[in-house]
Amino acid sequence: FGSSLDKQEILSIMRDSQVRAVGATALIALLISRLLALVELDQALIPAALIAGHAVSRFCATVVFAKLDYVRAEGKAKPFKHRLRDHELAFAALPALIPLFFLPFWPVAFALLFAAGATYWLAGMFEKRIGGYTGDCLGATQQLAELAFYGGLLCRLS
Repeated sequence: FGSSLDKQEILSIMRDSQVRAVGATALIALLISRLLALVELDQALIPAALIAGHAVSRFCATVVFAKLDYVRAEGKAKPFKHRLRDHELAFAALPALIPLFFLPFWPVAFALLFAAGATYWLAGMFEKRIGGYTGDCLGATQQLAELAFYGGLLCRLS
C-alpha cells in the first residue's frame, strides 16, 4: 500500500508471493512487537491473552470480510455471493467473546477499543486505496488487530 498510488499496481504487488525486504522487516517488527507486548503482561494472563487476542483478531478480519467488497475478479473469497448479515456477524462474534471473560475488565475494554480502531483504520485504507479487500488485507487486519489488542491490554486506568 505504501509502494504505489495505482490500484492495479498495488494488486499486482500483493499477488507476488515473494517476501522482499519491506515484507521481511514488517514481519520481524510485528513479531518483536507482539513479544514485547506479551512479556509486559502478568504471566498468569498470557495464555488467556493469547487465546483472546487470536479470537478477537480473527473476528476483526471477519468484519472486514463482511463489510467490504472483494476486489479481484477471481480468488478464494470470490465464491461468496452475499455479505454476512448483521445477525450472522453477531453469531461470528461469540467465539471471540468467550475468552475475554478470563481477563480483567478494563484492560479488555481498552484492548477491544484498540483492535476495533486498527480494524476501522485498515478497512478505510483498503476501501480508499483498492476499493475493497483481498485475502492479504484480511491477513493484515488479523495481524494488526491482534497486536493492537495486546497493546490495549497493557493500558491501565490512572
